Amino acid sequence: MVTLHARERGHEKPYNASIMRYLTTAATVALIAGCAQMEWLKSDTQPTTRDEDLAGCQQQAFLTASRMSPSTSMPSVAVSPSGSASVQMPPPYASRDVTLEMDFVTSCMRAKGYRLVPAKSAGER
Repeated sequence: MVTLHARERGHEKPYNASIMRYLTTAATVALIAGCAQMEWLKSDTQPTTRDEDLAGCQQQAFLTASRMSPSTSMPSVAVSPSGSASVQMPPPYASRDVTLEMDFVTSCMRAKGYRLVPAKSAGER
């Protein structure tokens, strides 16, 4: 496990890198959601086509990120204090790396020729 350290009042305080990454991602998503709505845009493309392309990219990104998650790789074995063992199977939809999933969606949509732009308000359309 990678650990970052920060000095606080002369004491070492460990920070887990994955927690820091999660908090950074959550803060970024909250900032984007609070400040501006974004949408994928491609000239001469109808909203229904865009929505279908986005749904396909999201599904592909979800599956890819889920497969890459370390928690989905293998079942684990738990041994109780009495010595009995049990196999722990990962859940069918195990946690995944949301940042990685967003990167896959972005890459997929850009490969299809879309760009992410600030959304127009309903009155401007």
